[in-house]
Amino acid sequence: MIDTAPWVNRSHPGSPTVPLLLSDADRAALLVMLRSQKLERRVYVRGQALLMMADGVATCDVARLLGIHERTAFEWRARFTCDAPLSKL
Repeated sequence: MIDTAPWVNRSHPGSPTVPLLLSDADRAALLVMLRSQKLERRVYVRGQALLMMADGVATCDVARLLGIHERTAFEWRARFTCDAPLSKL
């Protein structure tokens, strides 16, 4: 797991970062899922991105930390902006 504390509310160009809504139950289920040894890498990376976005890390920083393209991170943010983000992993 990546420590997001230094990245939360970091100044960056563009509009202010709005954290994604993630309920406590969803966050707990996601953390359990990420601890699994049999989880596919692509699902693990998306889960990490979802946690970071819910913590308020800027999307460009999420891309940098996970080693993915910035456009991919923005697409994932749009995907996770729904009532059941865990179903979109």
